[in-house]
Amino acid sequence: MSKIAYIERRPFAASDAIAEEFGREIYGARLDPSDPEACFNFLYCQFGDRWREVMANLDGAIYAAGQLYIDAEMRRAG
Repeated sequence: MSKIAYIERRPFAASDAIAEEFGREIYGARLDPSDPEACFNFLYCQFGDRWREVMANLDGAIYAAGQLYIDAEMRRAG
């Protein structure tokens, strides 16, 4: 009798490209990146079918959105 091997899907890993995509969405919605709960709620509502990707990339998305705000402020000041 052979053993049955159960293969589980690997959890979604953090990805710079996905984090940047989500970061642009946060920036475009004019959300405050210093409020992670609001950012998560927004991304979850927008990308509910990709909730695992949202969870894996939330910190990177918040960072990317913050960088977009900083870049925009530097362009405005300069």
